[in-house]
Amino acid sequence: MKNLKTYASVLTLAVASIGTAAQATDLIYGSYLSPEHGNNKFGMERFMEEAKTVSEGSLSFQFIPGGALVGAKTTLEGIRDGIVDGGIVVSLYHASDLPYNSVITNLTAFGGDAAVVAGATNETTLLNCPQCMEEWANWNVKHLGAYSTSMYKLLCAKEVTSIEDIKGWRIRAAGATGRWINHLGATPVNIPVTDTYEALQRGQVECTVGSLSWLKTFSLGDVAKYVYDLPSGAYFGGSIANINTNRWDSLSDIEKKAIIAAAPKAVSGATVMGYIGDDVEYAETGAAADGITINTPSEEEMAMVDEYRKTEADLIIKMAQDAGIEGAEEIVNAFLANLEKWEGIIAEIGHDPAKYEEALQREIYSKLDM
Repeated sequence: MKNLKTYASVLTLAVASIGTAAQATDLIYGSYLSPEHGNNKFGMERFMEEAKTVSEGSLSFQFIPGGALVGAKTTLEGIRDGIVDGGIVVSLYHASDLPYNSVITNLTAFGGDAAVVAGATNETTLLNCPQCMEEWANWNVKHLGAYSTSMYKLLCAKEVTSIEDIKGWRIRAAGATGRWINHLGATPVNIPVTDTYEALQRGQVECTVGSLSWLKTFSLGDVAKYVYDLPSGAYFGGSIANINTNRWDSLSDIEKKAIIAAAPKAVSGATVMGYIGDDVEYAETGAAADGITINTPSEEEMAMVDEYRKTEADLIIKMAQDAGIEGAEEIVNAFLANLEKWEGIIAEIGHDPAKYEEALQREIYSKLDM
């Protein structure tokens, strides 16, 4: 019954768009996140508005957030099958389906300044990794941009004053971040972020790795009153700017150019205005108001983080090669080189969204073919 209702909803939206077909190409985008989440408010909505403007109204969008059409684990299939024309794909839920993209996503330990990481991720995927783009195409997805979260910390229901406190705990951690949690002596639990509130509330996990702003955007501050400011990677490499390939092929050249021109808005909005901006705002005003205690790791623990990073690149390459992924070393090396390049760019322009979008356009999107 639920599936019937979902498809009925899509049919209703499609029928409703027929009346305006002569005026605009109507695209349906879905998101599993709430309307107020930065990925939606600053990323998806700015992307759609820019595409509409650049196309001079030839493109129009219907945006359905909150998981009404597609969920965190079903968006990839939803785009492939035409349930939605685009949406936010969390690639770490599809590691076996997107193995080349997962090589990049697995480099989670190199998460840091989200603007740097998103720049490096997109340059690597869109310009340096044809295997990555072929994977998306095989899923009927025209991928045009990924975001990066801010640096993950430990958000906990119990106070943490040292790594010793979490040994034996269950900590929500997806993908390669689970390896870091194992390294700390805890047990990773792989559940969607949208299920984390309930897991913390019921004591199914003691902590989650996540961005500070999650305490607000996912309301985790109600159940996780303690933050241990231990750098614990980040998530990057999913798709926030994309479109079903069949729909892409049906667009005019003007409409395609508008979609590409709008992609930097999605990347910048979700990454800089969303994750970076939301973290800063919550640290300055929200944390104290919500009664959040933030504890800082020792110098020895921070040194351990640095040591862990030194081994990660070689480990990711070996894991990929063992899985039969050819060219993994070239992908990792390209990402690390791009990371250094974007560190230099961000050192010059900072986190100004407009300047960041200009840099993305200059370094990446101006070089894409339709």
